[in-house]
This record gives sequence, structure tokens and C-alpha cells, in this order.
Amino acid sequence: MYIFKYTLFLLLLLHPLVHAENKALEQVTLQLQWKHQFEFAGFYAAKEKGFYKDVGLDVSFVEFNETIDISDEVLLGNAQYGLSYSSIIADYLNGKPLLFLANFFKQSPLVLIAQADIKTPAALKNKKIMGLSNNIHNITLFTMLNKFNIHATDIENVPASFTIDDFIAKKVDAMSVFTTNELYYLDQKGAKYTLFDPTAYGAKYYDVNLFTSKKELLAHPKRVKNFREASIKGWEYALTHQDEIIDLIIQKYNTQKKSKEALQFEAKQIEYIMLPNVHKIGSIDNERVKIIAENFMQAGFIKNGKQRQIKDFIYAYRDNILHLSDEEKKYLLNKKEITICVDPNWMPFEKIENNQYIGLGAEYMQRISHKLRIPITLVQTSSWAESINFAQKRKCDIISMMVKNEKYEKYWDFTSPYIEAPLVMATKSNQLFIDDIQHHMNKKWGVVKGYAIIQILKKKFPHIQIVEVDSVAHGLQEVEKGKLFGYIDNAYTVSYAIQKEFIGSISIVGRIPEKVHYSIAARNDEPYLQSILTQAIASIDENKKQDILNQWVSVTYAQKFNNRLFWYIFTPFLLLALILIIRQYLLQRYNRKLNEY
Repeated sequence: MYIFKYTLFLLLLLHPLVHAENKALEQVTLQLQWKHQFEFAGFYAAKEKGFYKDVGLDVSFVEFNETIDISDEVLLGNAQYGLSYSSIIADYLNGKPLLFLANFFKQSPLVLIAQADIKTPAALKNKKIMGLSNNIHNITLFTMLNKFNIHATDIENVPASFTIDDFIAKKVDAMSVFTTNELYYLDQKGAKYTLFDPTAYGAKYYDVNLFTSKKELLAHPKRVKNFREASIKGWEYALTHQDEIIDLIIQKYNTQKKSKEALQFEAKQIEYIMLPNVHKIGSIDNERVKIIAENFMQAGFIKNGKQRQIKDFIYAYRDNILHLSDEEKKYLLNKKEITICVDPNWMPFEKIENNQYIGLGAEYMQRISHKLRIPITLVQTSSWAESINFAQKRKCDIISMMVKNEKYEKYWDFTSPYIEAPLVMATKSNQLFIDDIQHHMNKKWGVVKGYAIIQILKKKFPHIQIVEVDSVAHGLQEVEKGKLFGYIDNAYTVSYAIQKEFIGSISIVGRIPEKVHYSIAARNDEPYLQSILTQAIASIDENKKQDILNQWVSVTYAQKFNNRLFWYIFTPFLLLALILIIRQYLLQRYNRKLNEY
């Protein structure tokens, strides 16, 4: 019992180290183009083998249903990534801001099967064909039929029943099927049929195409790269471990109740159409995409008949390189300069001092100006209120740092946030560390008038007593005089003000479980500006961002017991003590056995 008690005690002491908090995974969704099956094996492998987790992603899969449009699901943000047919090429050409990330099936598995007595596609004229409506998903089949002078008006289309029974019963002359699925069941039932494969007639279309939105690329370029690479890695694993992934599908993803034999048949068919020994998994052939696009235009699936730049559609990751479209480049060429309004006295973020713009924001603007190769010119103002007024009157193109707020969306579009700051509480230095502001709702808290954090605090803490002050310095002065219990703002601004003017009298005494996110506000009557600035921000190296932050920011909190430091210092001693206790116990046990002899 002695050894058990002390071992348990030490293990309990070490518990916080064993369960150290990991960085939260980013949750993203992949919209599938059909129900769960081996068609998506690579993505299951990427999740279950930890390839997504290794790059910080927690991926959910959503099955297709007939009520949704896959590309719209991604554009609406219901999913960050999607899988679709070659129709996404037409969606892009028709104006949807999509990005083609990777292709997995080098040819479509969609084919026509006909009754055994029908020997050529030409014999399908005026026949009943199931599942061949005149929509873009069937373009491969119509491309083949058109070569035999058969068009949509030359057949009797029977709505798809998603079963082969009508074909076997000869209620239809032909039907569209997938070589990866229905052929297995036809062969199992001994059905006779003639197969017409569009690829044999030159209609080679991509399938299982991974795509995302332009917005996702602008906001999360690294995430896009990581998701794509982990997915490709998943497919490489799935093709070389087919039986393992089939067992996985049966255990976790088999909503269609497919048999192992059916999944094995599908896997072999998929390996064939992926051609992994010929094409690199995930690769995209630009010329092939252009040919598919031309076919779409000829078939009338492109509304305006004018092809957008394919090169802007196909993803090509390069570190710190902007992915500007031709329209965005033309906009910058004509723009000449970008004018900026700032808060003239808001350190360490920004300040106008001797007619010069300085601070953390200024560092970012210098780098953005360099990236875009266009000057960012300061518009002098005397206050934050005047800067807001100038920007509303279009006297400046952008505001350097602003929290996105619904009431301001009338004037500005906001980039993705580029500075994130925790909210903190500051009070007199004799105040103990505050773990929870909920215990101090009856006290007066100062916040600068007009700051967006007022709405954040009121939403989070409806009963909080907020007193609006004119500035950070004013708020801290009121705390120093005892007129306010405390002041709330972002940690960087408060810490800077304390170090400059209130050392010894005011301290940061706690954090609020909310953060503020600062973006660039860009005038919304020039729509390209926001996307260009978002790309410029995203292209700044993460290490450089950290260097900028370290240069201008340091935050000191009131002291409290530092658990992490305690365990860091004392863990080696605790482990040594544990080893000695176990050693002592084993020696005593050994000696007792010797005495027994």
C-alpha cells in the first residue's frame, strides 16, 4: 500500500503535464459529391490515419443530397471544401469565385449501358434512356452521342430511379451508370448489356475534383495548402492499403450498406481511372481543363460565351506570392496610390508623430505597400473620430485597424483580421488577480467611447456597468483617482499605456475570455481593394508577423501562482523521487524474500 499511495500521489501531481493542452484543431467541412463509398477513400484515409490532424485540421464529411448545389455550399460557407464533377469548370467560367485544387479521377466513370442487341451509340436515337437529362453533369455522354448526330431532343429521357431493376426488366433501352458501382451489380445478376464509354470517343472529362472558394484562399492560404497536401497523401495511402480502407469504410462510413466485395470492385475500378502510375495523384493538366472549358462553351453551358482566365482558376501555391487576378492587377495599375486614415494616438498600434506614421500598424502598411508595389499615403487627422469621418466621406481609401462591425459595413468591406488581441482588465496595483469578471459586475468599468468592444462586453455580460471614457489615458486616470474600479481594453494598448504613464499605480489584473480582431477597413465602392489587401496580409510570413508584434508589444500581468513554471522546475525532482520510492520498495521486497529463505 505504501508504494501505491505515493506513486498515485506523484502521478496525480504530474497529471497536468500528461494532459497538457494541445493547440485546438481547425474545424473544416468537405462536401462530398455523392454518398459514402470508396470514391472518397483518400479523404477517409487522410482523416483516420491522422494526416489532417498533423496539419492542424479536424475534417468533417457531408454526404450529397439532391436539394443542394455543391459549389454554392462552398461559396455560402456551409463547407470550406467540395468535391464535384467537371461542372465546376463551367461554374467558374460563369462567374463563381471558385478555385480548382486537385483532380483525382483522370476520366469520368460515367458511361452508358444499352440492351445487348444495341451495338453502337447510333442505334440509341429515339430510344428510352434513363438518367440522361440535358444537364451539365451528363455532358460527357452527350459529347459522345453528338458524334452520332444524337441530341437531347432525339431521345426519350426517363428520370433516374437509382436502381438497375428497370434496365434488367427491359423497361428502358439504355441508362447512365458508373463503372465503379452499377456494373458490379449487373454482373452479379448476370445481366447482358453493351457498354458505351465516352472516353473511347474522345470525351475525356475529369471527376472527383477538389475545390474551394477564392475567399477561403484569401483568408487561409496555408490551410488550403495543408488540406490539399493531406488529401493527396490520403489517396496515396488508400490506393496502397485498399483492404484496410475498405474495412474502415464498412466500420464507419458505409451508409449505403455496400458489401466488401462491392467495395473491392469499386476500388479496382477507381485505381484504373486514377492512373496513378501515369499521372501524379491530385495533378491538374491546364490544357485538359481548357479543352473541357471549350466543350462547355460549344455546348452552351457558358452564359456569356467569354472564357475567363483558366490560370486564375487552377491552384498553384507559392509562399508569400500574391494570387491577383487580371482585374485586380488592372485596378492597382490605375489606382496609383492608396490613401489611409489612422488613429493618431493609439500606441503601440499606431500614432502620428512629427507628421510620421509609426507603430505596429505602420509596419504592416509598409510591407503591404511593398507587396503591392503601390504607395500607401497617410491622410493627416487629429482624432479617431475625424479619421472615421474622413473615411466615410471617401477622403481616404482604407482605415488601418478596425473591428468589423455591422453598422460600418455601409461604408467598408473588411479584410480578414491580421491582429488578434486578448481583452484585459486593469485596476489599481493593490488589487489581487481577478479570475472571473462575473464577480465584479456591480463595479464601474471604463471603456473608450465608440469602441466596438463595448458591444462585445454587453453581449457577453449583459449586467456589466460600463462608463465610456475619452481615451485610454483618461480611463486609466479615472481608475487611478478611484472614480472607476477598472478599465477594459485590448492587452497591448493597456500594457503600453501603463508602462508609459502608470507604472506602480495601475496593473493588468486579469483576462476576459474574449478577443478582439482587427482588420483593414476598405472602401466598398472599390470592390477589388478588399480582396487585394486580404491577399497582401496573408502573404506576410508568419515569423515576420511575430517579429512585428514582438517589436511593439509586451504585456505584463499581475503576479499569480504560475502552474506551468512550477511543473517545469519541479517535474525532474518529482520523477527522481518516484524512481527512488519504487527502487526502495523493490529492495525491501527483495530483502524480504531473501529472509524467507
